[in-house]
Amino acid sequence: MYTSYIPAESAIKALEGTPYETKVNFEEVREVSKFIWQVRKKYAEFDYARKNPPSI
Repeated sequence: MYTSYIPAESAIKALEGTPYETKVNFEEVREVSKFIWQVRKKYAEFDYARKNPPSI
């Protein structure tokens, strides 16, 4: 999504089974992520990141 941070899903899974495990319900986070993606698609014409991908 062209952000300066990793997706929550990645952090939750990376910390799973470690002393830093989040105890956050992964499936609920995933559902929220899907919802936000649908909203983002709806307003795509205003989405700066989608129009201006980072140059690598």
